Amino acid sequence: MQSNEPGGSAYADDLLIPHDVGIVGRLFQADVDVLSEVLRTTRNTTAISLVQRIALTRALQSLSLWGESHHVSSGSLDATLQRSRKLLRATLLPLKGIGVLLLQSRSKDPNHFKLVLG
Repeated sequence: MQSNEPGGSAYADDLLIPHDVGIVGRLFQADVDVLSEVLRTTRNTTAISLVQRIALTRALQSLSLWGESHHVSSGSLDATLQRSRKLLRATLLPLKGIGVLLLQSRSKDPNHFKLVLG
């Protein structure tokens, strides 16, 4: 494990893999992919209401903007978050929650989603 010297990270050795975007980057991309897939597969169906579609579209746009502004897809945010496990967890928990909610909302029919937005 490295020391806490400037520019170093106490946890870098056990959490970062060279040339990997990191857990935040992967989880972020999975959430974006699932949200995009939900919107794509339900485009011409009544599986979700217009209100739900608008809410999901806004969630996808917000998540995408957050990812762009924090350079999540490149792994920069993961590298920054290695300095603090508390911040890493605080970032991972909402991303995990989004993914779990989306995956749990899927029924056995991949084209049908039981989304509860409220």
